Amino acid sequence: MLHCNMDAGATLVRLPGSPSPKPSANVTTGADVLRDGWKRWFDAWESATARAAEHTLRQSWLLEPSGMLLTGAMRVKALSDRMTDAWLGALGFSTRTEQLRMQHEINTLHSRILDLQEQLDAPRTETP
Repeated sequence: MLHCNMDAGATLVRLPGSPSPKPSANVTTGADVLRDGWKRWFDAWESATARAAEHTLRQSWLLEPSGMLLTGAMRVKALSDRMTDAWLGALGFSTRTEQLRMQHEINTLHSRILDLQEQLDAPRTETP
């Protein structure tokens, strides 16, 4: 009489009187097979895509217009920042430059206060 045992997707056949098989640590499941297949496919796709993208992105016909587009966008941003500062200044609000200057002054004062605090907290040693 044969006994069939379904353990982790594997079929084990055992004869009567034989010891029970020990579960194997290297049992491969369907999920492992799918994950390994997907990983191999992804690695191949990523490698081919990276080669194609690197080849394409090194072409001057793409780099030069992209560079001009980026330069233009940065010029528009700089102009927008200047106009925003001018409008905020005209309306009486502080500009970004003024805010940064004030933040620097606040940080300097905070640092000096911490230094004074440390001096006050330090044990005084009196010299005779």
